[in-house]
Amino acid sequence: MRILLILCLVCLASATAFGDTYKWIDKNGNTVFGDTPPADAQGLERIGTPRLQNTLPAAKPLTTATPRAEQPRMPEVSDYRRLVITSPAQDEAVRSNSGDLTVSTQVEPALDVTSGHRMRVYLDGQEMTAVEASSVTLSNVERGTHSVRVEIIDANNTPLKSSETHTFHLLRAAKPIRR
Repeated sequence: MRILLILCLVCLASATAFGDTYKWIDKNGNTVFGDTPPADAQGLERIGTPRLQNTLPAAKPLTTATPRAEQPRMPEVSDYRRLVITSPAQDEAVRSNSGDLTVSTQVEPALDVTSGHRMRVYLDGQEMTAVEASSVTLSNVERGTHSVRVEIIDANNTPLKSSETHTFHLLRAAKPIRR
């Protein structure tokens, strides 16, 4: 019996806690909302009992742009998933008495030359050339240890993807010294 009485008192207290809401105009002409309007309130209007839950208006559907004429899509930066130097291999000794070095790469997806994409080759940090192919031959490379790196660039020379740097050793016969 006590539990029932306590439950009734709690329900009664919560019902009075959420009294009616009113709207009125104060002496300065401002619209005011509250649960206790003054006795001299002008334009007093009962709004109702506040709801216990917040509601949001339904979301408007997203508008879609009108499709343009179908154009070939230029690969984005993230479209080039893979750019790897396949030759020379990391720490490879390359024998070339003429000093020619072929740098070959593997690109996925294939290089999009129709959009002006090219490979830019760096030897020891210096830009050597930019070509529309996945391999290039550099001439007259001095013997010794070198580094090579390749970038894919767009028509504006903006880098899209870069390979890791490979170190290689070019072995080249020296001219005999005549005395």
